[in-house]
Amino acid sequence: MARPPSKTGINTTTEREIVWWLAKGLGIEEAARRAGVTSDARLYRLKRTAGFADNLRDALKDRLTIELAPKAIRLLEEIMCDTKMAGRVRVDAAKTILDRAGFTPAAAVAAVAAEADDNMATWTRARLEAFVADGTRQLAREEATDADFEDLPSGEPSGALDGEPNEEPQGRVTCAN
Repeated sequence: MARPPSKTGINTTTEREIVWWLAKGLGIEEAARRAGVTSDARLYRLKRTAGFADNLRDALKDRLTIELAPKAIRLLEEIMCDTKMAGRVRVDAAKTILDRAGFTPAAAVAAVAAEADDNMATWTRARLEAFVADGTRQLAREEATDADFEDLPSGEPSGALDGEPNEEPQGRVTCAN
């Protein structure tokens, strides 16, 4: 990873070097030592300069983006494609990849929003309607009994359309190496 340039132009080379070492995972004292800062007072002043936190945030973001995120994605892909792994672990890896790519199911987004805003007085009409619909579905599931399914034809799978039985997929999705 290249050392981050100064964002504000007023930071010293020493400050940029400390930020770079911090982004690499060193503690503040070790980063300062490697950058040649031996005085606690000088380190304190450097940490309080304008832009230090912004430069550190940018250096961390760069390291995560350039070095660590690709490794994490590779690891998740290996787990997802490893047929020796438990199915649940592989599904979790796939979901994590999709979530990080922004393919979050709408229901999950609504659930997170509902948890964050539990004051019903502030809910929109759409949010209230979704809440009622969810409650209705849950109630129907709880009240359903085996007797509700006795009227289905016995020789036909319940998911069949136009009299044709459901078919299993011919092949499994495989991961490309």
